Amino acid sequence: MSITLPENLEQSLARRAELLGLPVEELVRRAVSWYLQVEPELEVELRDWQQMTWHAWATVEESLR
Repeated sequence: MSITLPENLEQSLARRAELLGLPVEELVRRAVSWYLQVEPELEVELRDWQQMTWHAWATVEESLR
């Protein structure tokens, strides 16, 4: 199987793999494996937390202007 990734994502994967001392292919395999094991409810909760974090960050940035 092969996939095409945007260049910025490919670069991020390469940096993370290097930090972890893993081949990029192994990092992708682990990430996909983890993702497929996550319960849908947890995925929704994680997405909600991420949105709240982005909103909080935007609020802080706006208050500093």
